[in-house]
Amino acid sequence: MRREVVAFQLRSPHKYALLSLIVCAFVSSTTVSANAGSPAKSRSPGDNQSRTQADFVSVKTKKALLRAEELEALGEYRQAIVLFNSAVQENPNNANLYERRGKCYINLNEFDKAIADLNRVIKLTPESPGNPYLHRGRCYQKLNEHSKAIADFTSGIDSEEHGRKKQTKFFSLYMARGRSYELLGQYAKAMKDYNRCLEYKGGTTDSGTVKMWRNKLYKKMEQSQN
Repeated sequence: MRREVVAFQLRSPHKYALLSLIVCAFVSSTTVSANAGSPAKSRSPGDNQSRTQADFVSVKTKKALLRAEELEALGEYRQAIVLFNSAVQENPNNANLYERRGKCYINLNEFDKAIADLNRVIKLTPESPGNPYLHRGRCYQKLNEHSKAIADFTSGIDSEEHGRKKQTKFFSLYMARGRSYELLGQYAKAMKDYNRCLEYKGGTTDSGTVKMWRNKLYKKMEQSQN
């Protein structure tokens, strides 16, 4: 039936116009079908903004990070840092890389370098949960800068309260802040944090350490009152 219609049209006085239309329609449909499965050659500005940090990590970097993780597990922190340095150069806005490198510096007792990396983490992800605040606060503790440590632990607690509310994070943050309060001689605040800390113990083995600190703190408070 279709061949008969076409033949009839071509024998009409307008055969040349009809033939032209048929050819144009065929070329147009062929072009559309060819491009249907092809990706777009251009992206709008919003597309780049929606890409995650992981999109910018090359296969080479992913392999390097897996190797860095193995080195961390073996305690080879210096070698792991070399790999993180290369990853950071390729991904200067990836907060996770700075945090992982900062933890390596902490394990090497290079607290100033660790603080620099954790500063970067907090700048890139200001509303992140308490992990970077916990790590940076512990660095300040090691440097005997307890006021700065307390400020970080407090920021970490506040961010956790508005975030995922992981009990183990609360435990660590209250435990660390209580210790800094105690070392500054602020015993009442330290005791309050130790008690609050044990509310979030979640089965952690560190609860025994906190109970020991609390018992010693009771004795200190009794002695200070005599």
